[in-house]
Amino acid sequence: MKVRCLFNKHSDIPELITKYGYFAQSVLHITVGKIYTVYAMTCCAPAPVFRPSLRYTIKDDSVDFGSDGISSYNAMLFEVIDSRLGLCDWHYSFGKNGMDFLVGYDEFVNNYEHYEGVVLSEEADRKKFLQWCDIVDNANKNETD
Repeated sequence: MKVRCLFNKHSDIPELITKYGYFAQSVLHITVGKIYTVYAMTCCAPAPVFRPSLRYTIKDDSVDFGSDGISSYNAMLFEVIDSRLGLCDWHYSFGKNGMDFLVGYDEFVNNYEHYEGVVLSEEADRKKFLQWCDIVDNANKNETD
């Protein structure tokens, strides 16, 4: 799945601040107009008063500064330009671990400790997620060849 960045500041979308509690001053490492590959999707309702929030997990521009670049961003910052997930072993779950749904690879979706490790930047879990990124990138490359 490919998305194009439309906004790189939460303040560009006031709803993100007023309804979802994002910080207007947050530094986002994404570039307006740039196309990113989506490696996972999450949707959760952080509290009963909030509507669910769809998020895309991508490799952002912080990879240019030595980071692994894995970050999750609100989908409202992007437009979908190619909705195909690619020929990979995608998994999904609904209503598990406080999430409305998760889409990604098997362990990311079905093992909460691994998912949490990715989110909390645990090295082994991030390494496994990066392996998934390589699989998705190779599948996308093969589909376009």
